[in-house]
Amino acid sequence: SAMDNTLFPYNLWRKCVNNVLYHLETRSAMDYPSRIGELRLRKEIAAYLKRARDVNCSPEQIVITGGQQYSMVIIADMFRDNKKFTMEDPGYDGIRHIFANHEFKITGAPVDENGIILDTLENLDTKLLYLTPSHHFPTGGVIPVGNRYKLIDWAERNDAYIIEDDYDSELRYYTNPVPSLQSLDTRDRVIYTGCFSKSLAPSMRIAYIVLPPSLMERYNAYYHRYHSQVDVIHQLTLAEFMASGHYDRHINKLRTNFKRKQEIIIDSLHRTFGSRVSIRGEGAGIYLIIRIDGPFNQEELVARAKAAGILVYPTRACYMNVADCPENELLMGFATLDPESIDQILATLKEVWEIK
Repeated sequence: SAMDNTLFPYNLWRKCVNNVLYHLETRSAMDYPSRIGELRLRKEIAAYLKRARDVNCSPEQIVITGGQQYSMVIIADMFRDNKKFTMEDPGYDGIRHIFANHEFKITGAPVDENGIILDTLENLDTKLLYLTPSHHFPTGGVIPVGNRYKLIDWAERNDAYIIEDDYDSELRYYTNPVPSLQSLDTRDRVIYTGCFSKSLAPSMRIAYIVLPPSLMERYNAYYHRYHSQVDVIHQLTLAEFMASGHYDRHINKLRTNFKRKQEIIIDSLHRTFGSRVSIRGEGAGIYLIIRIDGPFNQEELVARAKAAGILVYPTRACYMNVADCPENELLMGFATLDPESIDQILATLKEVWEIK
């Protein structure tokens, strides 16, 4: 989903770019970039992850990539000898496509409000388990700490690895973030991934993988001759932005802004639709999942909203078996909404969706 362009810190970013260009200009030679990403950025990410998510890693375990999906391409390559992949169902279809393109056998694991249902793991034959534990996409469920320990035990017993996509973990509104899986992992079983597209801008294609030490050799076997795919100036600018404290302040500003917008939209949804709406995923992030009790199905709801100039999204693509998707379920992003216009937008939707 799009981000509110007015929140991007253009002036501060411009200063950081200028500083980086000045430093590059004063170097005696232009080198090839570091293959796994600029050390300065990897150091800043390691320090930030420790501070924000209690992730324990050294800069040597971090690989900078050109976006979350490219992180998954690298992981898929590393596990090409045993192509068994499991992810939450429903889950993020953008990840599913990558492993399907790499010809993995893909299994879906059901979820409830506590994320992945643990009982389903016992008869699971897989080497990779992809999870969004701190804000399940799309339902918003959060895996409790006790279950996180059980997941790590499961991975250890089955010689499997968990890919932790810590999606939206910074944008939690009502409770402190649950500790990352990686911070609880003493068995070297969690591959931690994150990106900057939600916290800075979708066009900022910078993401990272934190590999457990046990996988560094396997990574190097495949990738030691590859150059980094991420522009060095972008990497160094982000490092400068983080080192100067701007990134932490920016995240706090986003959290305040989006929390306020979310409160307004939830309040307005209840006032507009009453008992005809149910809402999920309100603990974090920049979207809500809503179910509308009315005469139309998902396709018609989306089409009627679009005809009125309002974008809501179907959740059908998130379900491995489309029949499992509730017919009245929609994803509603609110990052770019003007709080002043929310009542009017929802009133229009009520009209076009013919909710009495």
